[in-house]
Amino acid sequence: MTDTATSQTQTLEGEEIINGRPARAITLQQPITRGAQVIAKVHVRKPKSGELRGIDLGAMLNANADAIMQVLPRVTEPLLVKHEVENLDPADLLMLGMALVSFFVPKAELQ
Repeated sequence: MTDTATSQTQTLEGEEIINGRPARAITLQQPITRGAQVIAKVHVRKPKSGELRGIDLGAMLNANADAIMQVLPRVTEPLLVKHEVENLDPADLLMLGMALVSFFVPKAELQ
């Protein structure tokens, strides 16, 4: 395993560390086309409290599409912009939302 100071991305127990923060990779069913670039895989980083500002956490935990769509542009790599999130395939939105919400479950509960 490489040191996070020298590597931007590394694997750690099913999660990846991107810029020092846990992230989960989601392969999109319907890739996003951004000019000549095709985005087929998106990483969802664990949000910090400031990235959740203005969000009803209960709504997000209940898989409310509006709440999830507000947070995703703040925590995705590559950074997805609002209109890209709004145009996601519903299955991709759900998978990205599940990855996001999974960071709210204490690790002890996952075992």
